[in-house]
Amino acid sequence: MLYEERYTTLKLPTSRAEEWCSRRDAALRPLVWIGMSLLCKFDVPDTLGCDEQTLENWLTLIEANYHVDNTYHNSTHASDVLQATSYFLNQERLKQLMDPLDIAACLIAAVVHDVDHPGKNSAFLCNTENELAILYNDLSVLESHHAAVSFKYTFSDDRVNIYKGCKRFS
Repeated sequence: MLYEERYTTLKLPTSRAEEWCSRRDAALRPLVWIGMSLLCKFDVPDTLGCDEQTLENWLTLIEANYHVDNTYHNSTHASDVLQATSYFLNQERLKQLMDPLDIAACLIAAVVHDVDHPGKNSAFLCNTENELAILYNDLSVLESHHAAVSFKYTFSDDRVNIYKGCKRFS
């Protein structure tokens, strides 16, 4: 499917769609491209009170912290998980149960769920007394790390802080 057809299917605003379709690096940055497509489709910027540029900056930062040399837990994997999450969120039963903030939370979790993954599992990190295992006391080591670094990166700069417009965080 061509980029233009994808944007038509996803019903993104035309100006943003044209800008994104013209980018040659869309295939090299799958999480940014798919993230912008799907998070805008689900009105995440409106839900969070952030603009699309902040969302794009955030996705770029998060994608940069998925390790390209990691053969599985990389930004392509995160893009796959985001797409699968959006599929389930489009099911009628879930649409009836979830409000926009629930949907935004699910999509954001899909984006960051493996950010900064070291390429080894939690058991390996614990058994080798890795600094992450020590930091998180051998409990949900990678899950804690992914959550912590995603908030660290997000709050590091207003240009990437997708939560800056939320009442809870303002």
